[in-house]
Amino acid sequence: MEVNWKKGILMCFIAIMTGVSGSTVSDLSFSGRENQENPDKEYVIYIGLNDKDEYHQRISDEEAQEIVNAICLEYVSGYTMQEASGAWVDDSGTLTMEKTLIYSFHNADLEAVRAIMDKSLTALNQNSILIEERDSVSYYYSGTGEEQQEYDKD
Repeated sequence: MEVNWKKGILMCFIAIMTGVSGSTVSDLSFSGRENQENPDKEYVIYIGLNDKDEYHQRISDEEAQEIVNAICLEYVSGYTMQEASGAWVDDSGTLTMEKTLIYSFHNADLEAVRAIMDKSLTALNQNSILIEERDSVSYYYSGTGEEQQEYDKD
């Protein structure tokens, strides 16, 4: 008897999700979702803030962000920036603790990201910048039509 009860709940859930409620997953508004079969690339770069020659930070976090933000906007139309802290051991065995700026780029080409890294290496006097390249499916969600219309009325 308990199995039938669970089966009934599952069937109701499936009915709701497949359109009995009047709205289906296909009605949701996703910009760029049609590209899911061909993943885009997401590039994430990690820029340490310690000077490569002095092993300590010479410019403030805010100034470094302003510099890299301006460089990014020369090559891409958008990014996400986060602050972090990290540690690494260099070739001489020196342990370095440093603040790190993390920039994520969606729908950017690798040449643009490399140009950002080249300019940032020089501007912040860095030895290297870590880069991650990931397959990514990304799109902008703007809500279902119903919720958006209700919101617009208020």
